[in-house]
Amino acid sequence: IVWKERGEDQETNEFRFLKKLEIESLPSLTGFCKGIDEIRFPQLEELLLIDLPEFRSFCPTMSSSASEGNHNTAWQSLFNQKVAFPSLMKLELRRLSNINEIWCSQLPKDQQGALFINMVSLSVFSCETLRNIFSPSMARGLLNLQELEIEDCLMMEEVVAKEGDEEEQDQETILFPQLNHLRLEKLPKLRTFCHVTCALELPLLENVAVYDCPALKTFSLGSLSTSKLRWLDVKSMWSWGSAKLVWMGNLNDTIRHLYKEKVEEDDEEE
Repeated sequence: IVWKERGEDQETNEFRFLKKLEIESLPSLTGFCKGIDEIRFPQLEELLLIDLPEFRSFCPTMSSSASEGNHNTAWQSLFNQKVAFPSLMKLELRRLSNINEIWCSQLPKDQQGALFINMVSLSVFSCETLRNIFSPSMARGLLNLQELEIEDCLMMEEVVAKEGDEEEQDQETILFPQLNHLRLEKLPKLRTFCHVTCALELPLLENVAVYDCPALKTFSLGSLSTSKLRWLDVKSMWSWGSAKLVWMGNLNDTIRHLYKEKVEEDDEEE
C-alpha cells in the first residue's frame, strides 16, 4: 500500500490525522508498507485487519541478502519497531493465517508494552499459526486493556508465553489493572492462560467465558488474584452444549476441577 521508490530519501512516513484503518479481503497483500524505515499513526484509535491470508508483517523488514522483490518474511512479527500506534485503543485481527508473532520480541522490554499502552480492546480470531499472544514484557505494558477475546486459533498454546529462560521474569508481577472481560473460545491446544510462574493480578476481572478449550488445565502457573470474579462461564468447556456457571473458590481451582471432570468422563467412556 505504501512503498519507497528507488533513490527516494528515507524519512518517517506519517498518517497524521487518520483515526481508523480497516484493511479487509485482500488475498495477496503481504504487508502495509515496503522499504520504509519508519511509519507513524499518531492519532489512529482503531485498527482492523481482516481476511488477509498472506499478510505477515505490517511493515516487513528485509534480510541483508534479500533481493529486490524477494523479502525474507518466514518469521517476522506483525508489528515491529518500524511502526508506531501511540493512540491505538482497539485492535482486531481476524483470519490472518500467516502470522507467527503479533509483537516484536526483539524490542527492548521497557518499550514493548509502552508502544500500545492506550489499547483498551484486543480481539484475535482465526489466526491459525499463532501459538501465543503476549510476552511477559508486553503484557506488563498493557495497563489500559479492558477486553480480550481470542477465538478459533488452532495452534494457540498459551496467551502469555515465557520469554526464553530468564528466571527474573518469574519474580515480577504481571498486572492487567483494567481487564474486565475475557473470552477464550475454540482453542483446542490451549493449556494455560499464563505460562509464567509469577504472580498474575486481575483486580477488575468480572466476566470470564471459556468455550471449547479441551486441553486447558490451569489458568496461571503462578499465584493468581481475581478479587472481583465470582463465576466462570462454561458452554461447555470441552464441547458444544448448554451454558453453565461454575465456581470452585478461585479461577485456577475451577479450571483444574473442570479438567479433572473431563479426564474422568473420558476414562469412563473407554
